[in-house]
Amino acid sequence: MTMSEAFSIQEEADFLQALLQEIESVCQDFQQISQADPKISGWSVGQHCEHILRADRLNLRAIRVLLEGGGEPVQEEKAPHPILKVGVIPRGVAEAPRFVLPKDSPDQEQLGNLVQRVLTDWNEIRKQVLQSGKAGSEESRRGISHHELGLLDIVSWVRFARIHTEHHLVIIRAIQGTIA
Repeated sequence: MTMSEAFSIQEEADFLQALLQEIESVCQDFQQISQADPKISGWSVGQHCEHILRADRLNLRAIRVLLEGGGEPVQEEKAPHPILKVGVIPRGVAEAPRFVLPKDSPDQEQLGNLVQRVLTDWNEIRKQVLQSGKAGSEESRRGISHHELGLLDIVSWVRFARIHTEHHLVIIRAIQGTIA
């Protein structure tokens, strides 16, 4: 079983779409983005949104490169990284790389622009992603290295984007008090 066959690209893409729309909704409300609770997280809701969106721009860039035939051939099939296999990033285990760290106080207009860029990028490549996620496609046999998870193919990049986005949305919901 290849990495691409282990996960449903359709389910991952649909879930990612819903999560991005939720972030868009959060970013439209200044009161929401300024919410913070240091008992839950050292970042505010807006900082989590900015981090998610910065990371997703990079995730989508990797996917686009693979769609265009870039990346490197996946030489041998390996079992997915535990995060990809389980579908969850444990809280407090990883630290965000400097290049996706949020500002101390994100600006609502900048967040709005960033979320629109991410949604536009995603909408531009979504159809191609669904086509390329089919096992045996040329794109599914190429990968780009993630700094922590290793060589990822298109389906794995989409799955990681979904897992990472959901991880931070769970924290956002906790800050907002919508979950215990």
